[in-house]
Amino acid sequence: MELIERVLTQPTAVYADDAKSPHEYRMFYRLDDGRYILAVVKVIAEGAFFASMYPTGRRVRGSHRKFRRVL
Repeated sequence: MELIERVLTQPTAVYADDAKSPHEYRMFYRLDDGRYILAVVKVIAEGAFFASMYPTGRRVRGSHRKFRRVL
């Protein structure tokens, strides 16, 4: 739970996918060893919710870079 809280409160990079419904935000957090963790947050009319979290390796994947960078 502590890692989820760190990713959501102190992300290294945030990308938004405004084309999808519900809107999705991809929050990347860089770990001390240089690897990234990705948390996907979806925003619906009732509010936002944490959808999933998984490792992405040593860099932000190119498929995520096509979205609008927020942070």
